[in-house]
Amino acid sequence: MNKLRIHLLTILIIFPIAFPAVSGTPSTVTVKVNVMAPTPCKINNGDPLNSVDFKEIRPDRIDGSNYKQPINYTITCSSWSSSRQISLTLVGDGASFDNKYLKTDHPSLGIKFLADDKPFDLNKPLVPSYPKQPVLQAVPVKSGNITTGGGKFNASATLKIDLH
Repeated sequence: MNKLRIHLLTILIIFPIAFPAVSGTPSTVTVKVNVMAPTPCKINNGDPLNSVDFKEIRPDRIDGSNYKQPINYTITCSSWSSSRQISLTLVGDGASFDNKYLKTDHPSLGIKFLADDKPFDLNKPLVPSYPKQPVLQAVPVKSGNITTGGGKFNASATLKIDLH
């Protein structure tokens, strides 16, 4: 509350100084403030998630099932109320061939995500029953026949938690 009051005072003090030539007619200034409280939940205790390494893959064996890798994470919530819900969202850029998959730096490759062996589409929230934590996995997918000489590919997404 004190922070909010200080910010409003700053705005009200600066406003008349910034516009000294305004006529004597009164003006109304509306200030809308959205106060964000710190979340009582953390993913991996605030540490980054470990990278998923698919090791060596063969393009002709990518079928949306082969090369499945776990995404290791933990969710901890303090002062939890059973009336609240959490949602998890994997936030990232969609692949050009299907935006429910994560875009990689190879135009014909994407990453499909699974939660408890069911599709977990990119940028779509998943609402688990906390404290149960869904098993998350990543698996490469492709668009058509990939004809590539090989090499590394990269992608990144953010695992976001929201409270409801």
